[in-house]
Amino acid sequence: MRKVDRSPEARFRRKPHLFLSHSSKDKSFVRKLANDLISCGVDAWFDEWELQVGDSLHETLAQAMEQSRYVAVAISENFLESDWANSELRQAFAREKREKRTIILPLLCGTSEVPAFIEERVYLDFRKQYYPALVRLSGKIHELSRARLEDVMAHVRPNSLAKSLDALRYSGYESESKRLRRFRAAASTTFPTPSVSPRRCVTR
Repeated sequence: MRKVDRSPEARFRRKPHLFLSHSSKDKSFVRKLANDLISCGVDAWFDEWELQVGDSLHETLAQAMEQSRYVAVAISENFLESDWANSELRQAFAREKREKRTIILPLLCGTSEVPAFIEERVYLDFRKQYYPALVRLSGKIHELSRARLEDVMAHVRPNSLAKSLDALRYSGYESESKRLRRFRAAASTTFPTPSVSPRRCVTR
């Protein structure tokens, strides 16, 4: 599981992988997704974990969206009816146009059909296959090979968080703690003393 510093002091220097834009009516789904993403090594910005007493909602959310690498949009019938969620979507579209790269990652949830504004985009469908979509989203964040990921999932068939983690590992993902252990092991390695004696210093 990824450890994230969520202190007020870290807020301005932190660069989350993912901002989770959603309707408050879909909070239970997004809460589960946020927890599972953290287990998959993804730093997800979820309002329940981040907002402090006295924060300006507009300013804090706008800043978090700008600092995050991607904006994941949990699209449901509730999202489409939420003025606040649609305002976040407009901000994400504006940033995408400004930076000329993919910012918005559409996630289908609930019972909604595919809305017109994402028909020409590749989206992840959490409605029937939650864990495969979780693996694909995490793989996107960790920049894993999509071809390798799909090949692994054809054999692993993730239907739980544990199997999702297996699929990510077999696809090349290495957790932060494992990288740290490997680094420490390499740093503590004792190298043999060279058998060749040093050259004698000759004064000319």
